[in-house]
Amino acid sequence: MPLSAPEDCGANADGTLSVDFCRHCFQSGSFIADLTQAQMIDKLVGFAEQRGMTADQARQMAGEVLSKLKRWNGS
Repeated sequence: MPLSAPEDCGANADGTLSVDFCRHCFQSGSFIADLTQAQMIDKLVGFAEQRGMTADQARQMAGEVLSKLKRWNGS
């Protein structure tokens, strides 16, 4: 999820906005769910299929995007 507005950002433990993680994944300094990258891809595929994308297209796109995120690449 792009963090283009403050309301998109998650929250650190001290209440400040997280510039690394979105509000759907990160609240009060912790990840909401302990998901592997593969589990997150599966979850996102379901959302994308509801919006007309095929499972293969969604899986490829999600894999490319998620592999660049700090949560899974350690950057």
